[in-house]
Amino acid sequence: VMNYPARKRLFRITAIAGGILVAALVLEALLWMAPELFPSQVQQALQVGRVRTAVDSTIADDPELVVKMRPNIDLLIEHPERTWRMKTFLNYPEVGFRGNLTRLPVIGVAVGDSFTFGHSVNIEQTWTELLSGMLEKEIINLGVGGYAPPQYTRVLAGWGMPLNPKLVLYAIFQNDLDDSYCFTQSRDRDAYFACARQRRPPTAIERLFASHFSLYHVFVGMPFTHDRQERAGATGGKLSLPLRDALNWNDSERMLKGWQVAQEAILEAKRLTDQHHARLIILLIPSKTQTYWHLLEEQAPPGLERQLNSMNDLVKQLCAEHGIQYLDLTPLFRRQAQQAATGQLLYFRRDAHWNAEGHRLAAQTIYDYLVKNRLLDPVDGKPKEQR
Repeated sequence: VMNYPARKRLFRITAIAGGILVAALVLEALLWMAPELFPSQVQQALQVGRVRTAVDSTIADDPELVVKMRPNIDLLIEHPERTWRMKTFLNYPEVGFRGNLTRLPVIGVAVGDSFTFGHSVNIEQTWTELLSGMLEKEIINLGVGGYAPPQYTRVLAGWGMPLNPKLVLYAIFQNDLDDSYCFTQSRDRDAYFACARQRRPPTAIERLFASHFSLYHVFVGMPFTHDRQERAGATGGKLSLPLRDALNWNDSERMLKGWQVAQEAILEAKRLTDQHHARLIILLIPSKTQTYWHLLEEQAPPGLERQLNSMNDLVKQLCAEHGIQYLDLTPLFRRQAQQAATGQLLYFRRDAHWNAEGHRLAAQTIYDYLVKNRLLDPVDGKPKEQR
């Protein structure tokens, strides 16, 4: 039989636990019924968490790629800023890719991360699909969100080159060096996911919580709400500008290791394309902060712009040394963003990805580059060497 002090302690513990449970249930109810009552950061965390848990449900473990997209995905992702459909149109027994809507003759493949996949937009709005329409030939979309050059090249070797493309569009993004460094930690899966704040397949418990509790989504989304600054955009609204990717350049040892891994992957892609008589073109994808730098310039820390452009400079130097063609989309995106009179944003206001207009500009820019450099005929889309 418990003595009085023990019973008293048990009562206190039970009362505290009950109070926490009641408070959690009240918060849960309010998040479901009236999320607007919470601070903006909590609302954003709820939105981000819901999207991330939905997207996480589409991935699985893979021994070579660490994670991969499951085949036969068809998911509607609803968000206050946009609603979009994530579907894999190119499916193999073990993996799925976004692929293409149509089945025109294949002229090229595109590898990259979420900017290539087209995170937050429907497939018909992605730059790969728009470019395919301009060419009347397919550019197969093999992009996967969260991937880095070591994974791009593995995807290219395993699924891209067997399609016999004449063009390989290899899209590099601002965070690819950091993600490449994290890939070196992939032997320890927990270290990899922690390093990159990376997506990972959810456990059964996580799937249960994600299905029933808004507080879980807030918990998942909160780490992604602290690294942004708000600035007025071209249309007078507020733009969320992430700084984490640039600030990571302060960790030079990590970035140098990431660059070593990334350049090895790029050069392996060059060897692959040369062996298959395909043309490799590196695409430098501008980040939202790079594009809207003019909104931060006056108050940014010294040297931040140089850090933002450091990766682009490294990739351009590598391309020059090894005879690899590249297209840097940054200057055109910056010019377009500065033309406030157009009133047209290229990225979502809070999300760091291109909106439909950003994808349209990318597709047109890539098409113009291919035609200007006589890689494609502007009328029928055939590679010059095939005419």
